[in-house]
Amino acid sequence: MRLDRLLSAFSLAAAILVSGVAAPASAAPKRIVIVRHGEKQTTFKLCKVGALRSHAIANQYLGPQALSSPRSRAILDGQTPAAVFVITLHTLEFAVPLANALGQPVIAYSVLPFSPKTGPYSEDAQLNRHNREAVAQIFSDPQWNGKTLVLMWEHRHIADAALEHEFPGEKVTLRQLLGLDAFKDVPTTWPETNYDYFWVVDFDQTTGKATSFRAVKQVYTGKFAGLPENDWDTPEGLPKEAHCIP
Repeated sequence: MRLDRLLSAFSLAAAILVSGVAAPASAAPKRIVIVRHGEKQTTFKLCKVGALRSHAIANQYLGPQALSSPRSRAILDGQTPAAVFVITLHTLEFAVPLANALGQPVIAYSVLPFSPKTGPYSEDAQLNRHNREAVAQIFSDPQWNGKTLVLMWEHRHIADAALEHEFPGEKVTLRQLLGLDAFKDVPTTWPETNYDYFWVVDFDQTTGKATSFRAVKQVYTGKFAGLPENDWDTPEGLPKEAHCIP
């Protein structure tokens, strides 16, 4: 990402961390679409199913060629995404087809998976910080005002009750950082088994507060019709020969 954006995000995030109070929004996107990365084969790469899902999302939902389709309108309402944000290697790989279709770079707040398991530089601690930095940047940079943004994310840092409990006094998930905990129908945890949902969040342009939330299941046709479309918090049912791990 550009150095000026990075420094701006870090300075605002630092102020938030020191004060412990969310900074007022000087900008607000119209909509944020949250997507979990696709199915994975190892700590570092997606399996074939996950890679295919990345192309399916770009082709049938979020890419410019899909904007006029009913399934895309339900997510984007005809507005081309202004940016794609990512936070891990899996999410970076997953974002490439969409970013290419949009002709945009990927904005990354990434953490490598071989980080220490505990301490201030553990993988979770770094992801917690980058989660805050990404949201701080989104709500401080006026270029995102009134735009639709896509966040391709790691599921525990979208919503995870156990992670929130592990870091009391911090906002560590998008559920907390975007104020989604104010909505009764927002799940407290994103299930490990689900790769096939969008979370669509709209915001008030003046206050920066979330005004609506929808969970939309991905449904595919044509060459992508075989992708798993399991219901929320139900098994995906992939065979062992798919070589995908939880």
